[in-house]
Amino acid sequence: MKTDKSDRDREQFGPLSSKDVRKRSERIKRSRREGDRGFWQYLGLIGSVGRMIILPAVGGAFLGRYIDAKLGDRISWTLTLLIVGLAAGCFGAWRHIREER
Repeated sequence: MKTDKSDRDREQFGPLSSKDVRKRSERIKRSRREGDRGFWQYLGLIGSVGRMIILPAVGGAFLGRYIDAKLGDRISWTLTLLIVGLAAGCFGAWRHIREER
């Protein structure tokens, strides 16, 4: 017995026809073009933004701690460079999020 293309589509995709599969495929492609983000993409964005904020802040704190140790100060450079690093990280994260949109 010879099967035609629609019978093979039904076997492969169950009750869906090739037309239904094509429609779903087009819908998925359209949503990706329109910027529809999935869970993992948002999670990745949160992680990259977190690194953009944390690394400059921690780097500033370590540099400030080093300068304070060399100069004999208490924590004046540590706090100053921590705040500068945090501000720079927030600015960088803001620019990154704005570019992602």
